[in-house]
Amino acid sequence: MVKKFHLFILFSLILSITGCAYTPHKTNLIINAPVSASNIGKGTKISIRIIDDRDSQIIGKRGVNGIGGNITADDLMPTITAAIEDGFKAKEFQITSIDESSVSLTIKLRAFKYLISQGFWTGGEDISVVINAESRNGSKEFTQTYRYTNEERKVFIPDGSGLNDDLNAALNSTLTQLLNDRALDNFLIK
Repeated sequence: MVKKFHLFILFSLILSITGCAYTPHKTNLIINAPVSASNIGKGTKISIRIIDDRDSQIIGKRGVNGIGGNITADDLMPTITAAIEDGFKAKEFQITSIDESSVSLTIKLRAFKYLISQGFWTGGEDISVVINAESRNGSKEFTQTYRYTNEERKVFIPDGSGLNDDLNAALNSTLTQLLNDRALDNFLIK
């Protein structure tokens, strides 16, 4: 009887520790990428197209080695679109349709991934974000890739709120690079 009770306690402890790993997680995105407000784009009309070019809509899994509940972000593209448009408006660019502008900007979200790897005492948390910007101004072209990668060893893998914080930090860092790229701004206004 005592052995069964100890096995029950052990099984309950293991289940409570790993239970969160099998629960799906919808990321709560908060974009607050700082933009240096300016009038650099004053009078410049640009068309912006934003594309989700990831290989999967799933950001990652909550468990080790791709096992566990899916991590998703249902409002990912509308949130990114609003942040990018607001960022260019803060620099006084006029966002128009492709028909009204000779300057076009295509932004592709190429990767937004989260991976947990197993270690002996720690787990590895690997987050990567890749955004590609392609612009055409008349006959000239501009291409730039913005990246965020972070691999960190942790004793405890983050819970839902910690996961939100880590994913938001990665996305905000990458969008900050894009929205504060002076080379891109200068290309758009030529």
